[in-house]
Amino acid sequence: MLPAMRVLGIICAIVFALAASTPAAITRTSVALFSPWSSSGLRNGFIVSERVKGSCWIHSLVSERSNAWRCMDTDHTIYDPCFVSSFHERTPACAEGPFSNRVTVLTAAKPLTDNVKLTEKLWGLRLRGAPWGLRLVNGDACVFAQGATDAIGDERLNYACAKTGWILGVPDRSTDMWMAHSVNWPNKHVKQVEIATAIF
Repeated sequence: MLPAMRVLGIICAIVFALAASTPAAITRTSVALFSPWSSSGLRNGFIVSERVKGSCWIHSLVSERSNAWRCMDTDHTIYDPCFVSSFHERTPACAEGPFSNRVTVLTAAKPLTDNVKLTEKLWGLRLRGAPWGLRLVNGDACVFAQGATDAIGDERLNYACAKTGWILGVPDRSTDMWMAHSVNWPNKHVKQVEIATAIF
């Protein structure tokens, strides 16, 4: 049987080891750009899940970045957002999600040109001045929802989260730690959540 002092020492060592392995508290929201391309090709860590042919006829509805597009393959599957670079203008990399490293590489049949009239028509559906993806401090991932959702008051259910439900409107960026309001729809109880990472 171990002496009491030795047992206490072992317990303290375990407690200190657990404390040391606990991640530091997040005090501010980090901001990142989804950037699959480099000058030499697809960046390390990204995986091509599929290669397709198609076209891109309008800028992305979920990203205001000038290199983000809305594309469609020959089977009429829509991809949004798809990112190009100055070195890869005809091969946009279409993301599976803001927190995924898997992309579909689409070879465009013709140069990418924005349909101005269609852009104006869809202006109200575009995400403007806000992130495409949110990682909450609780670990949940939320992605801007395209198409029709619902609203509470004058705020749209903008982001669909894996566990938290929905994020209303856009994040509040007035402090280092961005905040948002979540709701587990159709339950209308609104609560405040903290955002660890914002992906544009």
